[in-house]
Parts: sequence; structure tokens; C-alpha cells
Amino acid sequence: MIRVIMFTALFALSMAKATPADDCCAKPCCAPRCPQCQACCKLTCESSTEKKHCYCLESKAICLPKIQFPWQSCCAPKCARVKWVSRLKKVEYECHQCKHKWVALEISGRCSGGCTVGE
Repeated sequence: MIRVIMFTALFALSMAKATPADDCCAKPCCAPRCPQCQACCKLTCESSTEKKHCYCLESKAICLPKIQFPWQSCCAPKCARVKWVSRLKKVEYECHQCKHKWVALEISGRCSGGCTVGE
């Protein structure tokens, strides 16, 4: 099994080397490039803000009255007890982020021999 994989990999590599580089420029998908032209990479930084959210726990006190049955006197109220109820509260905030992007720039004045910048 390993021999078959090795043979296929070697065959693929030999076929890749057998194709001349001039065939690529003959295809309509490849644009010709001037060999004397040079380019450099420039880093661009942008600052942006992104909205995010989180949830915080909020506690609230509620009163729970004691149960009174119909045959009991309604004139004498019974005591109530306090119960703490927790609930989630959505909090939104902003984060500052830096976005980086590499841009290829062609160096002007380095092209000679009839080549134009941008080819």
C-alpha cells in the first residue's frame, strides 16, 4: 500500500516538473508578468470596534405572603417572608480591535525593457 502511494506521489512530482513554465502564460487564466518588476508588501492597520454582550446576575427581593384559608379571619394579616430571586441581565459593551491586512505594492521605477507597471 505504501509503495503505491509513493509511486503516485513520485509520478505526480515528475509530471509537475515536465510541464514548461511557458505553457502557463499561453493560457488565458495567467497574465504575463515582467521579470524585471519588483514588488514589496505593506502592512495596513485599521482600528474598529466590535459590539459584544455578556450576562450578569441581578438579584431582586420579592415578598411572599403567607397562605390564608377562607375560614380564617381576613382582618388579621399574617406575616410575609422575603425571597431573593436571581435573573440574568444582558449587558452590551464594545471592544476595540486592530485589523491587519497585507497589500502587495509594485515598486515604481524598477521596471525596464518596455514593461509597464501593473503587468
